[in-house]
Amino acid sequence: MQMRKISILDGQNFGIHVEEEIKEDNFFFHEYEMAVRHLNEIWKSQNALKKYQDDFWIENPNNIIAFCGERGSGKSSVMVSFIHALCESGKRDDQFQFLDEIRSNNWGSKVLIDPSMFDGVHNIVDIVMAHIFQSFSDAYQEDNQKFNQYEREYLYKLMAKVYKNLSIIKSKEKMLDDEYDEEGNIAKLQKLGESTQLKKTLGELINAYLEMISKVKCRQGQKCEKLLIAIDDLDLCNEHAYEMAEQIRKYLILPNVIIFMAIKIDQLKLGIEEKNRKDFKNVIAGHLNSETIASEISDMSQRYLTKLIPVARRISLPNLNAMDFCLEIDEEAENRNLNNFNAEKTILKMIREKTGRIPDETIHCILEMYCQSSIYMTVK
Repeated sequence: MQMRKISILDGQNFGIHVEEEIKEDNFFFHEYEMAVRHLNEIWKSQNALKKYQDDFWIENPNNIIAFCGERGSGKSSVMVSFIHALCESGKRDDQFQFLDEIRSNNWGSKVLIDPSMFDGVHNIVDIVMAHIFQSFSDAYQEDNQKFNQYEREYLYKLMAKVYKNLSIIKSKEKMLDDEYDEEGNIAKLQKLGESTQLKKTLGELINAYLEMISKVKCRQGQKCEKLLIAIDDLDLCNEHAYEMAEQIRKYLILPNVIIFMAIKIDQLKLGIEEKNRKDFKNVIAGHLNSETIASEISDMSQRYLTKLIPVARRISLPNLNAMDFCLEIDEEAENRNLNNFNAEKTILKMIREKTGRIPDETIHCILEMYCQSSIYMTVK
């Protein structure tokens, strides 16, 4: 069995590490291969249903690939490294068997979303809209001769329509007031009809954007068919986790979008359970068997989560403590650290050399406490 390798750069022990080149001895190579298979499957299923995409009864195929794991398991690094490998796949030979269409797609126009920045006012569709507007504006400023007036006005018209639909949906109280206004008119019905078309209009906007941005970003033999959206730690935003999950489910399961997530599934499930408990608080209060209702809410949340992120599309990252791997050390960085002696770093290095394992967060906390107390420790 081949030993798998983890590389840790000095000063980036707790940050995201992007692999410039993914090789077979990489610790997460098997997970990268799984992601390639899932991406190929999504691409094929999306293309197979293109001719039915305007049919109301045909559901778009799920387009989400989730890297799942505990905190500190490396899921964010794996997601970003895979996206980097995907962007580079058409420029050089690599280890992965991407479809030719995937290799020829330009993935440079990607949307990176950090849910921890959400404030309850803006949503994921807002972020996608802002990216499209800014990306097109930058491309237009760079070379406006590649875009004719009709194309530009059409794109701006779709942006305005999506933004208007979003505004209507956000103003729920105003929508209700208008709906029950005795002096209702055709304009109000038209407004209600437009709001229900948000997903379709957003898909048209993304299509128009990809066609136009292809003129600037794509070299010969390339195309822009899909928009890549990467979402990191959706579950960490406890207050808005369910709302953001709903926005993804309702509006972003589109045939021209691919979504990557780095997520802790159990924590997102808790957020969905919390939302269900609030929605059914009156039922819970009047139910005599609390265990039965708790089990039902848990099952309901699990079914919702399975619909959003199918189990087959979840890539579970391995437990570092349960597998054998070798640690690649930057020797120059190690020598530099020796010149500036630090008790905690020295002890951690000794543990690493003796056990071949990376000390976990508990060891870090204990060592920090001991070092601050000036208590002497020996490691054998």
